[in-house]
Amino acid sequence: MVDRTQVFGLVKNWTQRSEEVVAATTTSQSKTLSLSSAQIRIFLIFTSLRLISVSAEDGYQVYCSISTHDLGGVCLVRLKYAILYVNNVADTLAFYEHAFGLERKMLHESGDYGELDTGTTSLSFSSLKLMADLGKSPVKADHRTPCFEIAFETDDVKAALKRAIGAGAVLVQDVRDEPWGQTTAYVADANGFLIEICSPLRTEEQQ
Repeated sequence: MVDRTQVFGLVKNWTQRSEEVVAATTTSQSKTLSLSSAQIRIFLIFTSLRLISVSAEDGYQVYCSISTHDLGGVCLVRLKYAILYVNNVADTLAFYEHAFGLERKMLHESGDYGELDTGTTSLSFSSLKLMADLGKSPVKADHRTPCFEIAFETDDVKAALKRAIGAGAVLVQDVRDEPWGQTTAYVADANGFLIEICSPLRTEEQQ
């Protein structure tokens, strides 16, 4: 957790006008510090520090960030979501459940957003329609001209590939031993995303 005294000192220097600072943490605990001048409320997100929202008495809302350099190299962000834009979120979740044995974390009641339980970073899906409505001008994926891939690691690439194809994946590359010490295969999902199925990287001794 980031040292709050460092943050308060930085914010005090930045505002040059603070009388009360309330830090709200993810545990809903708060602490009030008396500093100087006008009333300012600062909200800090402490799972790793993300954003500071400053509300002054005059009603203005100001957002600022603190650099990792200011906090002595502490990382302020973490990779939380990888969100793919798809035609049908519910169908996509069902595919990944059946093809790779992943578990569904949630599907929004609108059907426009869903997540798979993939650990610290969630593999998530948003509908193309929703993103278009939000003005993001999304484009459909095409595994023939990919700009990225999703990679799933397994000890049995052949069996995982067979399961994925049985669930509706399209074969792109059959099982192959690579010179760098991995076994790989590639498929595409119904949305056109390229998916790698790979073994753990073998050491020189294992090869």
